[in-house]
Amino acid sequence: MKLIYDSKGNEINNKSNLLTVVSLFFYILLFFAVNDGLRDTFSKNYFPLSFLRDMSIFIGGLFCFFVIRKTPLTKKAIFLLIPLIMICTYSLITTLLVNQNDVYVRNLTTGGGVGFWMKTLGTIFCFFIIYIYINNFPLSKVINSYIYFSFFYSLLTITIIFIFPSYYHSLPSRNWYGRLSIGYPTQDVFVLALSLFFLLHSTISKGFKILIFITNVICLMMQNNATGYVLLATVFILTFIKGKVHVKFVSIVFFFIIIVSVYYFYNNYYLFDTFGQLVKLKIDSLIYGTADSSSIDERLLQVTNTMRTIYSDPIYFLVGYGGLGGFAVESGAYSIIGYSGFIGMTIYVFILLYALYYTIKEKDFFMFGVILLYILGSVSISSLYLTSTSWIYAFILAYLSLNKRTNIEA
Repeated sequence: MKLIYDSKGNEINNKSNLLTVVSLFFYILLFFAVNDGLRDTFSKNYFPLSFLRDMSIFIGGLFCFFVIRKTPLTKKAIFLLIPLIMICTYSLITTLLVNQNDVYVRNLTTGGGVGFWMKTLGTIFCFFIIYIYINNFPLSKVINSYIYFSFFYSLLTITIIFIFPSYYHSLPSRNWYGRLSIGYPTQDVFVLALSLFFLLHSTISKGFKILIFITNVICLMMQNNATGYVLLATVFILTFIKGKVHVKFVSIVFFFIIIVSVYYFYNNYYLFDTFGQLVKLKIDSLIYGTADSSSIDERLLQVTNTMRTIYSDPIYFLVGYGGLGGFAVESGAYSIIGYSGFIGMTIYVFILLYALYYTIKEKDFFMFGVILLYILGSVSISSLYLTSTSWIYAFILAYLSLNKRTNIEA
């Protein structure tokens, strides 16, 4: 920790206490960033889990203003934050003024778009919490904690589904067609894939790494999600590029095991109930083009309807139509366009391109991998709404703002 001393030692104690509080909020938020898909599994009501998550973001973010004078913002942090604050400001206006009868609104989101706008504000608050934490503590703590929390999710998922199947089938709204999941599969595969990449840069012992790697790969496969398969393949490629010889070998072996397993599920789909049927449907629709995928068709329809609204008015084209537009489509890019228009999308893309430029210029393979997985994982989900992806976006910005680097390798 970076401590400031005075003649009586007061500053040391004061800053230590402040950082302890920030750390508490940071780890509560990190837990939800990894396990946010589980909230509806164990509590359909807003209280207590969703309440605890949101309070950790907003109270923690507000508390950070007491600490920020001891950890001042860098020029790069200000450069990255100003565009986000601008989007947050004008999107609040559109969110409050747009009439839902004049725009495309997806089912179950007719209650208004303020909730989506709050998530954008929450991303800014997340930035402050992460910024202060990683400026005062080793980055390895963040990486290791993320892995441990994802390992907890995998163990919980495997335990409930295979050891307590009757309880699993009793869970409300958790019986996804063909997906063995207790969370939100499309969000959770992103978390699991990122945790596998983090293993490459963690200080966890090699034996424990192998156990976590196997467990998280199995859990990711259980999600039976096309985005998950793409992310997993990307992780294997990144691991092969950067890992040491033994890591390269393990990644190749697992890659072929997964290819053979998927091939087996595909050819014997009738033996595996809806899980096998979904594997066959995904491969037939995405690779062979001989079947239709209802989830893909639904998202394409959402995109069509959202863009029809966007193009219907120059104001919508420039600044979107607020929270309702963000909710309108389950796709990262189009959700941002619906929410903040092409101005917001331009800013969002610029920041990601700047981040990629920085990682290439600095040869920072760690952050390059994080950004790549974030982009791929955001294709089929609303990246600024879900805590798992918005946390990573805030983490990317905080990392860039502080010019943090990790040279820890497998």
